[in-house]
Amino acid sequence: MRHLIIILITLFVVGCASTKKEAGQNQIILDRSVMANQNTSTGWMAYGLSLKAWPVELDNNGKPSLYKREVFARTKTALIWQELREKKTVNPDADLDALVSINDANYMEEYVWTYIYKGVVDQPIGLELGKFKQWMTINLPEHQAVINTGVSVPISL
Repeated sequence: MRHLIIILITLFVVGCASTKKEAGQNQIILDRSVMANQNTSTGWMAYGLSLKAWPVELDNNGKPSLYKREVFARTKTALIWQELREKKTVNPDADLDALVSINDANYMEEYVWTYIYKGVVDQPIGLELGKFKQWMTINLPEHQAVINTGVSVPISL
């Protein structure tokens, strides 16, 4: 719960500091399907809050690195979901539980690049793709990544 509280406080401070002109950029946009599942809606809301709380990192072209943003958001989501599961406030969910497993194995960067950004951005340096593929084959052999989470947050600089 500690991670969720930190994100909520950050969002409150950032939200209070924003101007009226920036108000449209401070939105977390949720698809109806996200809220339809009471169990997983908390996890995917944590994902949206994490996207919002991302400390902007620029790529080599001086643009926000969407790859790094996704790694940050899915890592925070995994941590929050794990805390919620430990407190038994949510039930198991294959997609969110997979993020926890991937994060626990320290493969979130490999996961995001392989399943979401492969071919969109250049391969980041230092990825252990062979080990990751082997780990996935053993631990999550039938995993299908959730690409369209139903949550989006415009990037504001």
